[in-house]
Amino acid sequence: MVGACILLTTPFTAHHPTLNFNFSTLQFVFYLLGKIFYQKGLVSNNFIAVRFQVHYKLLQTIMLANLTENEKTVIGFLKIMEERRSFAELEKFYHPEIQQQEYPNAIVKNTVVRKLDDLKAGSERGLKIMSKEEYEIRNLFSIGDIVILEAVWKGTLAVPVGSIPGGGTMTAYFAQFFEFKDGKIYRQRNYDCFEPFN
Repeated sequence: MVGACILLTTPFTAHHPTLNFNFSTLQFVFYLLGKIFYQKGLVSNNFIAVRFQVHYKLLQTIMLANLTENEKTVIGFLKIMEERRSFAELEKFYHPEIQQQEYPNAIVKNTVVRKLDDLKAGSERGLKIMSKEEYEIRNLFSIGDIVILEAVWKGTLAVPVGSIPGGGTMTAYFAQFFEFKDGKIYRQRNYDCFEPFN
């Protein structure tokens, strides 16, 4: 079982199971300690800022070091999803024999199994419906060649969907299982729970 990390260059926040608190909590702790030291005249404001950045990046590095290669791949995959790149960028993460299985939810009424061509078509449709996506990682674990992701997803709509107008936000809570083969995503199982929008 391996803890997740937070990436400062993305909206991700992530929980570290072994420490039992999230990275934003560490950020607040460093800030609070710095303020206390400053009020007691022990440090200058500039010192607080510098020390905070050093400690924050050090902890980020430590958490990154705990990730498996497959976990890093999943985080990289989500980052590409957030950046709204073409499917050609996403395809590099998929095994040629990829199968994604999405279980019934508010959008998909029956279980759907998608192969590479289906994923490409879905990605192209998604670019027309969504103008922005964000993934907030809550947990990230590994069991052998399987990475388990728990995340909150928020999508900004380019067009109205149900009761949500264009420009509004759709929210879902994801549990996703990524099975790897030859360093690529070979099987993906999605359990997606959407907040009501009808």
